[in-house]
Amino acid sequence: MADPSKVVGYRLPNEAEWEYAARGGSKSEGCLYSGGNEADLVAWFADNSGDMTHEVGKKDPNELGLHDMSGNVFEWCSDVYDAFFYLKKP
Repeated sequence: MADPSKVVGYRLPNEAEWEYAARGGSKSEGCLYSGGNEADLVAWFADNSGDMTHEVGKKDPNELGLHDMSGNVFEWCSDVYDAFFYLKKP
């Protein structure tokens, strides 16, 4: 994979960047979901979505003002977190 800092134009965040943004960055309040503790207020999911995606920004934002960091569709990143990779012994 190319160095993400060298990409010209738009790019997907890497997994660590996405995680930081979803948790609210340095302004994090330690919420259960990105933006609050009540999923219904911050995310679309099986019980409230009607089995369809929804327009961005219709739920409450997180501490950084980012919407839809929980629920709606899969989180797309330029890399992947792999517990096996991070937890394997040298």
